[in-house]
Amino acid sequence: MSAVWARLSCALCLGVAACAGGASRGAPVAAPVTAVKSGPSFAAWEKGWLDELGATDMRIALRMRIPPSKEVVERAASEAVVRGDEGLGVLGGAIDVFSWKTREVRLGKLREELGKAPDDGSEESRGEKALLGDLLEGEQARLVDEGVLGISASDRVRAIVATWGHPSSLIEVEQREHEVVRGLLDVSGDVVLGQLKGPRITELEDALDPLERLAVPAGYPQATKALTFLRVELGKAHSTPGVTRGPLLFGSLAVHLGSRDKPETLLLKLEGEEASLRKEATAALAALGDEARVRALESAAVHVQEETPCDLPTSPSPARALLPPPERALLCSPLHLAASASIRLDAAIVAVTLHDDVAIALWALALDHGRPDLDVARLAHPLIAPVSTDRRDRLARSALVSPVRAIAVGLMASLLDEAGLEHRRDRAKAWVAWGDGPLDTVGEYLRHLP
Repeated sequence: MSAVWARLSCALCLGVAACAGGASRGAPVAAPVTAVKSGPSFAAWEKGWLDELGATDMRIALRMRIPPSKEVVERAASEAVVRGDEGLGVLGGAIDVFSWKTREVRLGKLREELGKAPDDGSEESRGEKALLGDLLEGEQARLVDEGVLGISASDRVRAIVATWGHPSSLIEVEQREHEVVRGLLDVSGDVVLGQLKGPRITELEDALDPLERLAVPAGYPQATKALTFLRVELGKAHSTPGVTRGPLLFGSLAVHLGSRDKPETLLLKLEGEEASLRKEATAALAALGDEARVRALESAAVHVQEETPCDLPTSPSPARALLPPPERALLCSPLHLAASASIRLDAAIVAVTLHDDVAIALWALALDHGRPDLDVARLAHPLIAPVSTDRRDRLARSALVSPVRAIAVGLMASLLDEAGLEHRRDRAKAWVAWGDGPLDTVGEYLRHLP
């Protein structure tokens, strides 16, 4: 693992650090929502490039409207076998997510190919190439992050769950069990050595719940053994205090969200948005009758930080047609909620949901702005919706361990309201129709709306 991490550290220095320093992301995409009008050669090249990207990581393939063909996926795995890539794992004929060297090599090759891509000279194709560059930068950053055990344990577990599927043969069952064991081996070692501390321990336990429902003892005895061992060691580790977040938060915000706000600027932006939303939510709830008010609060409690499947736009560019990456996965639910609000009850639900999403984003920022106690941040930014104590605790752990996901929703709310509350619904509709992309690119598009 140390050799792999040495390579990943180098990639981090070249990628995340450069991004945090303000490297250009390419031309903003501010064109109307239409299919990319580039020449056939560019369209054909882009499809092939995305197929190769999807064959690099099964999670990316799952985000694609049309996933890469079985032939492309199996060829990518076969090439890795022929090269003799260190640490290669194959699952159902595809490269598994813990094949660090293979993913590193393929992403590097795709970076080179992107630089040589055909271009018809139009604004649309230039914007499309910029989006592909953003997409690749996020995947390379994720590769780096997943190599840092102290901050990636839960992400590794979620990766196994996301790519579980339905094994169709005994060999696939064996490969899947092997993936679970090798994915948890380093995590278990770090837990034993006391490297995972504080909320990271409990958040990892949360992530293990769905995996245990999939890897039933009758079908996966070795995986069950590994899971049981990890549970026992996590139980022992609970008494160990420790840090709650990893480094490089603002570098990650730049890579995955396109946010280059300074810490103090981001804090002021989100605090201002929360105050505005609290005022709006209070007024909206007061305008409802008692029964409607209860319904609004209960509905908002369900939607807060809710991860739901996205409805893909009907005529997007291929890059914008991808389902969002994990860092932006929480945006779909509030975006669709805001886009479909039509009556006073809906407006109240949206205001409460967005307020609580922004409050949780502020929890995630708390430790980065000199507030050592999460409870202080939670008291300073309380939720409005009646979220259960257990779920509230889970949301707090998730915000601390995966702060980019929580902050993404807060920044989304700020973008929706940037032109005034009266334009929120139209901007949400436009965003849903436009598709997925870094928030700075989406923001530039929204600012060019009539």
